Amino acid sequence: MPLIIGHGANDPRVKQPEADQILKAIVASKIPFGCVLYPDEGHMFFRSPNKISFTTVAEMFLATHLGGG
Repeated sequence: MPLIIGHGANDPRVKQPEADQILKAIVASKIPFGCVLYPDEGHMFFRSPNKISFTTVAEMFLATHLGGG
């Protein structure tokens, strides 16, 4: 299954090294994926530009992997 990850670099629950470890495992397993890192976010996306960005990235990812246009 394709997987998309959105991560805030300041996330107190999922530290950056843990997110990197997950990403390495995904790459090693050859799962199709997308990943976006927002350096100015934490566990949730609160900044409007980041919300819009991730929504756009997710829409394109879903269109690619679900056959949308």
